[in-house]
This record gives sequence, structure tokens and C-alpha cells, in this order.
Amino acid sequence: PGVAYIGNFTLPPKPAGKAWITIRSSGEIPPENTRLIPRAFKLPKIESPNEQPAIAIPAGSARWRLLGVEVTTSHNLNWNILHTFAGSRDIIIDRCYVHGTPKTRSMRGVLVEGDAIAVVNSDISDVHYDGFDSQAIGGSAGMGPYKIVNNYIEASGENVMFGGAR
Repeated sequence: PGVAYIGNFTLPPKPAGKAWITIRSSGEIPPENTRLIPRAFKLPKIESPNEQPAIAIPAGSARWRLLGVEVTTSHNLNWNILHTFAGSRDIIIDRCYVHGTPKTRSMRGVLVEGDAIAVVNSDISDVHYDGFDSQAIGGSAGMGPYKIVNNYIEASGENVMFGGAR
């Protein structure tokens, strides 16, 4: 908890039939089915230093769960802070804090393009990009299903948007 990992991290592909892998805080997080309030918990931070996602989940990746992790950017321009690519599946983002900052421009907090993705009990905020729409959660290429439950979501454009140009 409280440690920052700076870089762009890609969760490696693995077949859908394999066991789940969880990346989680070793510190205290809220109980299951309880929304994360970021200021109440000290989380490990994954921070992108450039325009690439802090966490990318590429095609072929399956059964990854992020639990109690802060994901952000320090770069002036970031397209997607966390990106699940088309061809990924069975991804859970649970009790995470995904956010931009007042001084950074981000197009999307979480881009969901894979299949069977859940964003639950999380805080996705401070997502804004001057001159363009921005979304806390956006998707354009996946088949679903998507589960978006009990989150605080905040963006200057749409909070949640599916569809649009690709």
C-alpha cells in the first residue's frame, strides 16, 4: 500500500480455461460489495508516465482480477488510463480507483473492448479532455456481457458510453 509503480504494464495473454490471477493490494480495502472511497484507503498505485495505458489487457488475456489498486496517469495527455482490448475476456475491476488529475487530459478512464468484463465497487473519476468527449467507462468493440455496478463514475463527457467510431 502507498507504493507507486511508474510505467505501462501489460497483463500477459493466457487462455480462458486457466485459473484466475488476482492483482491486489496487500493492505486494507473495503469488504466485498462495498464501494471504494479512495481517501479512506492507502492503495498501491500504477501510474502511466506517457500517453499509453497504465494497465493494458491485450487480446488473448483472460481471467484477470484487479482488486484494491489505484490506476492513474501523470502525463498531460492519456488516451485510456486502463484498457481491456478486443479479444480479452473474463476481466474484473473491483474496488479500484481509476483516475486522471485536474492537470492531465484523459479520453477514458476504463476502455472496455473485451468480453465478459465487470467494473464493480470502484471510483473512476477526474476524466476530462478539452475539445473532445471523454468517458469514465467507454466501449466500442466487445460483445459483452458487461457488469457495471455500484461505482462512482465521473467524466466531463459521458459517464458511460458504448458504441461510436472505431
